[in-house]
Amino acid sequence: SSIEIFVRDVAIDSLGRKVIVAVPNNFLDVSLNDCFVSCYEVHRNDVINGIKNPKRLNIKKISLKVEKIDPGRGNFVSHAKHGQTVGFYFSGEGIDDIKKGLFLRTEETTILC
Repeated sequence: SSIEIFVRDVAIDSLGRKVIVAVPNNFLDVSLNDCFVSCYEVHRNDVINGIKNPKRLNIKKISLKVEKIDPGRGNFVSHAKHGQTVGFYFSGEGIDDIKKGLFLRTEETTILC
C-alpha cells in the first residue's frame, strides 16, 4: 500500500539544505530510501470532514528519495512513525514543487527513484 505524508512546512537548515517538515498520516511509517512519486492537494472541506480517500487535486509527478530523517533532536533516524512530525531530506526531482499543505505519496509497490 502507498505511504502518504502531509507537508506542515518547508524549511532551510543551517547548511542551506531544504528540509520538508512533514508527518506520515495513513498509518504507515516512512523509511530511508522510500520514493515519493506524486504530490497533490485535497480540498480543505474534505480534510475537515474526515473524508476517506478524498479527491486529489493538482497532482504533480515527482521523484524524491528519502535520504535523511530528522526528528529534531540532532540525531538522524532510519524511519518516521505514523503521526510523528519530522524533517525529511530528499534527493531527486521535484523538490521545488513541494510546499506547505501538500500531500506526498509513494507508489502502491516499491520502486526505485
